[in-house]
Amino acid sequence: MYQSNLHKILRGALESTKWTRSTKDEDNYRQVLCASLYEKISPNNVEIPSTRSAHGDIKIFGRRIEIKYANNEKVEELVKLLEDFDLLLESKIEFSLVHSGWM
Repeated sequence: MYQSNLHKILRGALESTKWTRSTKDEDNYRQVLCASLYEKISPNNVEIPSTRSAHGDIKIFGRRIEIKYANNEKVEELVKLLEDFDLLLESKIEFSLVHSGWM
């Protein structure tokens, strides 16, 4: 997926949301990110699975994408980031994002 069209669209959506202050946690950020993705991708092709489903944080064209959202109040442990990297290597997810929120 690296340097693919989808990768470029995802990078653009991340760029457009990086200054967003309206997010307090990962669930809110997923909504903001998806709103930005809808500018380039039909909402029919973007899914936000239930947080309890273990089907990824968002799916684009069926590709599972994990998001780690951290800020001063919600710190992510390095082990969680490494677990996502392992999932990437095992092809269980297609992309992993780390977002540092403002506080």
